[in-house]
Amino acid sequence: MTVQDITRFQTVEASIESWMDFVEYALASDFYKEALDKLGDPNRASRITLLWTYLNTFSEKDRIRAEEDAEFFLFYARGFIDELATCRYRKEGNYDSETRSLFLGKIKAVLRAQTEEGKIVRPVRYIFLTHVVRFCSNMTFIIESYDMYKDYMFRLRSRVERPRGL
Repeated sequence: MTVQDITRFQTVEASIESWMDFVEYALASDFYKEALDKLGDPNRASRITLLWTYLNTFSEKDRIRAEEDAEFFLFYARGFIDELATCRYRKEGNYDSETRSLFLGKIKAVLRAQTEEGKIVRPVRYIFLTHVVRFCSNMTFIIESYDMYKDYMFRLRSRVERPRGL
């Protein structure tokens, strides 16, 4: 195993561990519980909770601005997606195919761990994990999630004090 292989492996492992922590935090949040209760849809609730969790990594000032200014939010979302460019497939080929292969294999292993005998045994966690994968690779998915989030925050969610950044 070369130094480059070890570095790839460590990078992918660190990314997956971060995602798992991100998912566990979102899944345990009161925000998710309230969203699930109000929406009755674990798919929508997980998407807006992931976005809420992401926005809470911003400073309070930037979080508020991102919630109010779609262009400001999109600037950060594009940057977030571009940070993962080495693992994401691109038609023009400017990605690291070996890192992408390792990355996809690890994601598949994490998703398989949510199943037993071909059946999903942890459906909510599985939904979160599939959404975090899409959130990290698909700008359209992020924009749709942002629209859902804004609709939820400003139409459905009760006005309660929200936490500052993480």
